Amino acid sequence: MTRKLTETAVSRAPAPTAGQTMLWDQAVTGFAVRILPGGSRTFWFQYRTRGGRAGKNRMVRIGTWPTVSLAAARHDTRVYVPYGPDWLRYFLRRRAESHGAS
Repeated sequence: MTRKLTETAVSRAPAPTAGQTMLWDQAVTGFAVRILPGGSRTFWFQYRTRGGRAGKNRMVRIGTWPTVSLAAARHDTRVYVPYGPDWLRYFLRRRAESHGAS
């Protein structure tokens, strides 16, 4: 399902009884929130490596809601995606630095 995600939509989306539910965002291609049966909600970004359709699908965990807000997760995705093939490494390094990890 694709729609523009809102904080209300993320908070009110029902948890599945089994498996997972992905709510995809219309505002940012590849951005979604994953909802697990226990009710946890995590923001993810899916992208494809170089090679077009032959490229591999990859997913990056952005953060867990409500610790990371929808606006912050969207912002992180928009800011770091343009870095190209190395953006993932850059994003993870910056996130670790901002949380005081070495």
